[in-house]
Amino acid sequence: MELARIVDPDHALVRLGRAVDRARFEEAFGKTYCENNGRPAVSVRLMVALHFLKYTLDLSDEAVMIFLYGYRYQSILLSNLCTGG
Repeated sequence: MELARIVDPDHALVRLGRAVDRARFEEAFGKTYCENNGRPAVSVRLMVALHFLKYTLDLSDEAVMIFLYGYRYQSILLSNLCTGG
């Protein structure tokens, strides 16, 4: 099942995701990392998104990690159940 079919396109987070200039985050924050040492293990855009969720939803570090990794597996389960894949 396509995510677009079950997600409300008018939800605030969906609208925000469409409106954000993602390249600007890469440009602004990417400069803070050394070329050969200290690069982040994940994308700058993901880090910005996680910080946004953490502070907007008042989540702990642990809750953000559960949000990131836990729901990923729940999404796979739901996708497999809905599509038979």
